[in-house]
Amino acid sequence: MFSAADNQTKEHVQIARLTLELCIDAVIWFRKDGGIEYANATACRCLGYEIDELTKLNISDIDPGLAIENWPEFWESISTSPRTFETNYLTKDGKLIPVEVASNTIVSGGFEFQCSFIRDISQRKRLEQREFLRNHILEMLAKGAPLHETLEVIVTMVEQENPLMICSILIMDKDGKRLLLGAAQSLPGFYNEAINGVEIGPCVGSCGAAAFTGEKVIVEDIQSHPNWVNFKELAARANLRACWSEPIKSSTGKVLGVFGVYHNAVFKPGDHDIEGVQNLANLCSIALEFHNAQEELIIRANFDYLTGLANRRYFMEHAELALLRHARNARPMSLAMLDLDYFKNINDKYGHSVGDFVLQSFGKLCKQTLREIDILGRMGGEEFAFLLPETTELQAFNTFERLRKIIENSPVLLENAPPLKFTVSIGMACLVDKKGNISSLLNRADNALYQAKQSGRNRLCVG
Repeated sequence: MFSAADNQTKEHVQIARLTLELCIDAVIWFRKDGGIEYANATACRCLGYEIDELTKLNISDIDPGLAIENWPEFWESISTSPRTFETNYLTKDGKLIPVEVASNTIVSGGFEFQCSFIRDISQRKRLEQREFLRNHILEMLAKGAPLHETLEVIVTMVEQENPLMICSILIMDKDGKRLLLGAAQSLPGFYNEAINGVEIGPCVGSCGAAAFTGEKVIVEDIQSHPNWVNFKELAARANLRACWSEPIKSSTGKVLGVFGVYHNAVFKPGDHDIEGVQNLANLCSIALEFHNAQEELIIRANFDYLTGLANRRYFMEHAELALLRHARNARPMSLAMLDLDYFKNINDKYGHSVGDFVLQSFGKLCKQTLREIDILGRMGGEEFAFLLPETTELQAFNTFERLRKIIENSPVLLENAPPLKFTVSIGMACLVDKKGNISSLLNRADNALYQAKQSGRNRLCVG
């Protein structure tokens, strides 16, 4: 028979259990053998078990990081000094959730338990991870990290935190019509190659549609969704079954790209999933806007805003570098000075807005005619200098003569006026030895340009 003291202890334990049922935190009592003596309703909901299922488990079943053979030592440490710590508990459906645990040993009569108050800190961890990622990306931007590295870090850190997610960042091209690959390390190479440059549209997968509409697009099952009719075989080959996409927008609402999340199984994102991706899209927006602003600053610092050609400083810097390569490799290099003929007359007769239009047309024709390796610069006003690396005098002569003829035969179309024809005079020089410098080459080309002007303009002379 139980003594009055035992009955009183049992009554106290029962009262404690009834009280703990009202607790908003999960509460579990562990025995000395590691088994679970009691769990309140919150603990059952948190871990996904019924009470009779949970009380058949032991500590290592719900805390995989604590082996049952290590429980006695852990028990003793708690008995000596109550502890609050963080760990991960395993739910019935196999999901690990971060928890904060406050544990103490309770001894009353013949009863001895370790009482643990358990709080799900998933939301706090998400916020901490979000803040850490944000700070890390801002630090990368401040240090001038390349855009592709910044985007790759975002994708990598998200996938490490969410192993079921396969992420990609696609960037809108300058024309706003196609998506270009920004970062997608976990997607197969053939898949990335296939979607790189895909044209956006209201029914183009998830990402193409999100970019087109500016709204999130959720596709729970790729194989049955009409947006994926033209891509479902590609997705199946890549083992992708679900995809949702969040547009990346600038501070003014312009779509800059798309953050895409794939899953290998049919999947419907929850509210916290969608909120997380929205925050990631905002972070990508910061990175893209910062990158675009940096590019704009570089362009403004180095290129003429009107013609799109290099300014004088940028031209001279890169011409000097080209000269060093020429001296090292003993390769030919040619340079030309160009001047728009009677440009002042154009400004005086038609106005400066038409003059600017002529300069813009001239710049476009030059960039279309010459090579990417050629250095094209506006030296001031209507005077230009073009450097052609790896180009002999004959090759340069043919190139510049062809350019002269193209300009002569490409009149500028004006409103309420006949097409405006304009021409250029060109003076060129070639550097064939290692002793020359840019200044002497420019002087030779400039003298040849003077000769071209004096002999009638709209012609090419060699110095």
